[in-house]
Amino acid sequence: MYVRICFVICRMFPTLNSVSFSNVTVDSPSDQNSRWSSDTNGPGQFLTLRLPRAAVVSAATFGKFEKSHVCNLKRFKVYGGMDEEHMVELLDG
Repeated sequence: MYVRICFVICRMFPTLNSVSFSNVTVDSPSDQNSRWSSDTNGPGQFLTLRLPRAAVVSAATFGKFEKSHVCNLKRFKVYGGMDEEHMVELLDG
């Protein structure tokens, strides 16, 4: 049984001023303002999501695919922990 877990985006880096945290959670692939964009394509880009309580997460869906594009997510890592100072890598995909 799967249960959808609500989350809050508490940090993103780097970011463009025109994108707000809440827009990233809106499923509107054709709206550029609903995407997370940055000024760089280098390493070190991240989103920090906070769950309301500890959870065992067995699946996650990322992306707002509209068409093939150089900026679409290709590789990502998932870290987890009880606080931001003590996170461990859980997935490298």
